[in-house]
Amino acid sequence: MLRRRTAQPLSLLARWIVDTLVVSVAWRGDYLLPAFQFDLAGATVRRPVFEILDGTLKDLELASWFALPNARLGGAAPVDAIGRDPRAVIDAAAAARRCDDDKR
Repeated sequence: MLRRRTAQPLSLLARWIVDTLVVSVAWRGDYLLPAFQFDLAGATVRRPVFEILDGTLKDLELASWFALPNARLGGAAPVDAIGRDPRAVIDAAAAARRCDDDKR
């Protein structure tokens, strides 16, 4: 996917991981990168949601947030809703951020 965008896809991906621009989970010496965070057509990262939740959730928590049903999305998981209604997922992320900020 990234080869369409750059001649050095592994370097770009490594930079995204180091800069925490993507969710990555270390597992058995490898890094797993959930596909929901990428716009596969454009080989880009869906940044707005992550920017809103940045510092709120750790990688595994963020992956869980995307995978679990969300009341603000009518019970759909953000991972299922992001392709058809990215604005609604961004709004749900903003609500989650506000809720987390209120707890502090």
